[in-house]
Amino acid sequence: MGKMKNAPENKKEKEAEEKEKKEPKKVPETKELALIEEVLAKADVPPEIKQRITTLIASERISPFPHPIASKLTAEHITKMIEYSNQDSKRENEFSKRSQVFNVIYLLLGIGVLVFALIFLADNEDLLKDILLGALAFAGGIGTGYGYKAMKSK
Repeated sequence: MGKMKNAPENKKEKEAEEKEKKEPKKVPETKELALIEEVLAKADVPPEIKQRITTLIASERISPFPHPIASKLTAEHITKMIEYSNQDSKRENEFSKRSQVFNVIYLLLGIGVLVFALIFLADNEDLLKDILLGALAFAGGIGTGYGYKAMKSK
């Protein structure tokens, strides 16, 4: 009979394997990691940054080959990450406000063109019908696009 594929070759390997199974892995505790956890607990950290930092810390604790950045992470780095996240949130908020303003302007322009068409083309019913039909089709297309975008983002 042949040897088993994953069986240890000698007694030393068997003993090392048994010792590994009996002893739980020790979690390396460092002063820096404790400080990082303390800062995370006290600070108002956005969830995405907290997730990144927690992942780095977990890899430091679990993996025999920790992430190289995790051992160099300090409270100052976390503070900078929080500041950058806050700046990014402010930019997103400004962009959202500008977008809303432009949407309102476009809506008012569309309503203005429609009112203009109704007032000045009231005599020519065929042309008015065609324009209103086109406007309704355009509005329906825009509504469908927004609906599709909302559905896709979920």
